[in-house]
Amino acid sequence: MKRNGIVRLAFVAVSVILLIAMMLSICTSALGVSSSAPTYINEYNGNLKTNIEQFFNNKVVQKLPSTVKNTDTISVIVDLDLPSIMDAYDWSKANMSMAEYASTSEAKALISEALKEKKSILDKLDKKGVMYT
Repeated sequence: MKRNGIVRLAFVAVSVILLIAMMLSICTSALGVSSSAPTYINEYNGNLKTNIEQFFNNKVVQKLPSTVKNTDTISVIVDLDLPSIMDAYDWSKANMSMAEYASTSEAKALISEALKEKKSILDKLDKKGVMYT
């Protein structure tokens, strides 16, 4: 009987300690107290202003900021005002595979137009002395 009493007392003691630890955790969480570990997650409230809209207008040309050095490498994505072959294939509702569509005169005309646009852009870069790969 004495042993059962000791086991019961130990069980109650452990339960009380776990309950206190859980209550402390809930209280510190509710009060906004953080642990000592740093967190890299920040709350986003939907008001993030990136001002990237200005870069979507193909008529906008801006000087680079003074923080960009002449030796810095800059990545640029050029979006041609042409449909992709995949888009044209989807729009055509053609009863053939994409590979078959790519060999049609319609697809070849799109490829030719895209290559002309590419050459025009690269010629402009060459005239300005811009190095590219």
